Order: sequence, then structure tokens, then C-alpha cells
Amino acid sequence: MEAAERLMLDDPRDAQHLSNPPDTPDQPEETIDHSADETPAAARVAILNVKYSPNLGDGIIAECLEGELRRARPRMEPVSIDLAGRTRFSAAHGRRRTTALSIIERLPAGLRALLVPALLLVLVRYRLAPRWKTALAACDGVIIGGGALFQDVDQNFPVKIAEALKLTNARRLPVAIASVGVSAEWSTAGRTRLAEQLRAARLLHISVRDDLSAETWRATMGTQGIGPATIAPDPGLLSARHYGTPRISGPPRVGLCVTAPIALRLHHEGAHDDGQLEAWMRAVARQLTALRRDVVLFTNGSPEDRLFRDRLKARIGREPGIDFAPDFAEPRELAHALSGFDCVLAHRLHACIVAYSYRVPTIGFAWDSKLRSFFQLTGRGAFVIDPRETSPMHVADLAVTAIEQGVDEKVHTDLLQGATDAIHALTGQLAVAG
Repeated sequence: MEAAERLMLDDPRDAQHLSNPPDTPDQPEETIDHSADETPAAARVAILNVKYSPNLGDGIIAECLEGELRRARPRMEPVSIDLAGRTRFSAAHGRRRTTALSIIERLPAGLRALLVPALLLVLVRYRLAPRWKTALAACDGVIIGGGALFQDVDQNFPVKIAEALKLTNARRLPVAIASVGVSAEWSTAGRTRLAEQLRAARLLHISVRDDLSAETWRATMGTQGIGPATIAPDPGLLSARHYGTPRISGPPRVGLCVTAPIALRLHHEGAHDDGQLEAWMRAVARQLTALRRDVVLFTNGSPEDRLFRDRLKARIGREPGIDFAPDFAEPRELAHALSGFDCVLAHRLHACIVAYSYRVPTIGFAWDSKLRSFFQLTGRGAFVIDPRETSPMHVADLAVTAIEQGVDEKVHTDLLQGATDAIHALTGQLAVAG
């Protein structure tokens, strides 16, 4: 999730989504008389994240988390609460996002710091909070996670999570923070707002997805009196288990993930020039084809990424060996596409995480700390490059090296087992608390 959700919320007609219940358990033998009140009720657990984001990487995190929760405890019923108010996957989500990002980017810093959180707070309290309250009324516990939810861009997530916690705290529901990413740059107002509600919460569990997030949690929330966090690898690592592997035929292909410069500037202090990145991406694709590697350019789904992809397609869409993937409608389609590449090159963290789940080697385009942190976690730090400092020829050569070396099986197995064990332990804590 790598871009924070903005003010332009999606279809106001959406009502709160309730996930489908798990399969009905086997019926008892007819000779045993079980009254209805002896059958244990399913534990309903609200999961707060941005499941239905147009960036389908967020949907992959949510679906993998929900799937493993059900595997660990079949009588647990996840209830999805999207913090931007969405209730389904739709290509229309975020259709005003690019315009909103452009406007916000142009605001003077002082005005932006005051205006954006104030408007967001009004929208959350009067549009979203009533839906959340209705959904939470039927729940026995709450999970906040996974994804990069603990970051402060215009107080977007601090406002939303704090307002959701107010409702949770009013009912004294047990709360778990699971496998989240934590960013370092926080406003004083955003940190104070969120910490106040976390201190008041019935916190059972806090886990973050990597060592860097754990260090950042200590520096941001630990100093506010919030307990320490354990490490629980990203649920997206379970993509291959959750979605399976489709049968894919055809020649070897390299996947080149397209990310718009405006999204990079939103989360990164460095400069990311539109024209420079566009020229660099075109050159990388051409260098790969020069090494006899077919290239497929794709996006995770964010509207600004799709627009940037269209610019690239207009320039190189008809060149031999270069293809463009269609838009994916749901997380499963993105996961299956990633599983079919021989190598994936991407800024987007969850393009890399999902590919890794399928043992597809990846090249990370450095733009923020979370991407480097994941590559270090997998022992692949040498495969992170900065597009502003690395030649397209070197990137193409590095991709060939990555394909030849493959993925370390032991590290891969250990990480996926760690992600599984963390979710199973979480269900146990929630069951005891409930």
C-alpha cells in the first residue's frame, strides 16, 4: 500500500462490507442430539486496512491475512473494514486521486499541514465512522493490519486509525496490530493523535513486518508509552499458498512494474522527475530486449501508475519484445501475473513480495526504506538499485544475474513459515481474549 489514501473517498453509496463466513463445519452424527445453543458461535474479527485500494497489493495483503486466519481457526469470521470506505474492488476507485494528489502537492507546506487533516477528519467522522460503528457492533475483536498503515502523510492514517480506535475503545474490544509497516516521518499532531487512542486501547498484540519497522515503532510509538513490537513477516508472502499457481505457457518474460513519479514524490524526500523516469524506464525495457528477454510492463493498479504506463505505451508499445499487461481487476489476477515472470523489476513493494512468494527473483528500485528493508530481510540487498544513479544496461545485466542465481530456498522457507506462525499465534491470542 504503498500510497496513502487521500481525501477523495470513493463511491459514497458503498455500505460496509462483511466478508463471507467460512465453510460450514461437518455435521454431527444423527445419534447425537446437539441443541443449537451448544454450537460455538463464530468469532467475528474486524480487520482494518485498505483492502479495496486500487493498488491491488493492498488487497493481496488483506486476502492472504484473512485466508490464513481461517486456516488457523475455521470458526473465525473476518469482517473487512476498508479505512477509505470502499466495499469492493473496482477500476473506478481512485478516479479522482491523481487530481487530488496534484492539488495537494502544490499546497504551501503550512497550509497543507492544517487544511488536509481538518478536511479529512470531517469526512471520516460524518461519512465513515457511522459505518464502522455498525460493523464493530457485531465484532468480538479487531485487527489493524497489514500493510504500511503506520505512516503519516497529511495525517491520513493517524486520523483514520485514531477515529476507528475511539469506537473500538468505547466497546473495550481486544485490539491486535499485525504485520504493519512503520514509517519514520511523523508530525507531532499525527503521532499524538494516534498514541492517545493506542494507550486507551485493550492492546493484545503488536507486530511489525521487518526490523526497520520495529526500530521505527520504538522511536515513534515506544516513546509515547506504547508497548514494544515483535516481528511478523508480511502476509503477502503467503500469496502462492493463497492463490495457487496457474498454468502459464509461453516464452520467458521479465515483468517491469510501472510506478508514477508523483507517487514516489509523495512518500520520498528526493526528487523524482517525470521525464527522467519515463526515459529511464523506456531504456530499461529496450536493454532487456537487447539481451533477448521479452518484457511486460504492468502496474499494481493505482490510477496514477496507469496513466504513467499509458505514456510509456504510447512511446514503446509497438516495439518488438515489449508488451503491456491489461489492467487487473482483483488481487488474484495480479498475483497470477507475477507468478508467471522469470524476474520482476519494481518500485512497488508488494510486486516484489508477491513475486518472491512464488520464488520469482526480483530487482528493487529504491525509493523508500521499506523496499530496502524487505530485500535485506530476504538476503537480497545486492539486488536493490537507485534508478537515478544506475544505468539501464546495468539493470538489465543485474536482472539476468538474478534469474541465474534464483531465490535462496532456506531463507524463503523460513520467511513463509514465520508469516504463517505469526498469524496462527495471533488467532490464539484473540481466542483467549474473546
